[in-house]
Amino acid sequence: MALTNPPIHRAGGARTPAAADSFGAAADRYARLMLRKSAQTQATYLSTYRRFTGWLIEQTGQPDPSPSMLSADLVAAYITKLEIEKAPATVKKERAAINRLAKYLHTIGAIDATEILMIEGSRTGLKPQRREALDDATWRRVKDAARARLAQGPQGRSSRAAALRDLAIILMLGDMGLRSEEVRTVHTSSIGPKRSDGLTPWLTVHGKGDKTRELPIPTEVADALLDWLTVRQQIIGSDGILFARLGRERRDGTFPDAQPDAALSSAALREIVAPIMLAAGVPAQLAHPHVLRHTYGTLFMRRPHTKIEQLQTLMGHSDISTTSVYLHHTAQDLEAAVIGPGPAYTTLTNDAARRRDRTRRRAL
Repeated sequence: MALTNPPIHRAGGARTPAAADSFGAAADRYARLMLRKSAQTQATYLSTYRRFTGWLIEQTGQPDPSPSMLSADLVAAYITKLEIEKAPATVKKERAAINRLAKYLHTIGAIDATEILMIEGSRTGLKPQRREALDDATWRRVKDAARARLAQGPQGRSSRAAALRDLAIILMLGDMGLRSEEVRTVHTSSIGPKRSDGLTPWLTVHGKGDKTRELPIPTEVADALLDWLTVRQQIIGSDGILFARLGRERRDGTFPDAQPDAALSSAALREIVAPIMLAAGVPAQLAHPHVLRHTYGTLFMRRPHTKIEQLQTLMGHSDISTTSVYLHHTAQDLEAAVIGPGPAYTTLTNDAARRRDRTRRRAL
């Protein structure tokens, strides 16, 4: 359905600042001021707009093109370029970012985005998306490797307190599917009962786009969190960031640099997770916190009687199409769905087995 072209908003007879901006400045203004997303998402949009602006400069030959130079033909050509060079997931994200910018420019009267928003990408040659994830046996080895650090001496780990914290981090990533940023910024006050019986603790997570979701904490994760919270109380004392930075442990067992609101950096989280995953035999290219989130999604959908809508809620996806990448169907899955669990005893398989037996007996 075509958009209606709104009038240009005027202030004292002049166009709004965004409408008067160059394309690059308008895109930058939109990403910084109008886009109500997390800082990380804003940075991603800014990068997309700057790449597109650079390409627009090349195509138009103008060092500072205006928004009015944005056309459906140019956008379609850029999407074609992306489909040749980039992964399908990247193409989808960049198209969405450009569409949002086009809607904004349309709203302020800088362009007519009707044709731009009608552009469809080519589906030729696109393969179903998959997320790199660990299988169940490898994920168990990762958890075992994290627990093994508790029994190591000071040479094998920085401190017992850090080992307890890191085990809880690993489990929260892989057994609850949290994003790295969510793990780094979660607060001690985010843990509490939800039902009146209080038997299952719940975690309140503030995710992307300032969206909040509540998650039941599995028993294995809850046990690790309780151990860590006990030690955290001894070291820091006050509420704050759940997985706070500890700093170096002194010989007397104290952590003078530990602060309640000192969150781990994204690099620090990777430095915690990667060695544990490598110790469990995970390939180096998969030794990353986000792979544990993908592992959670993949293994969750292999449980019996689970629904994709449940996983969408648990992982905090705004679009169920994002969740659908965790629907991996192996040959074993399809056989079980059609034939039922256990060995597939059918007339055809029995006949095939009898023929193989006759062949072996003749050979003897």
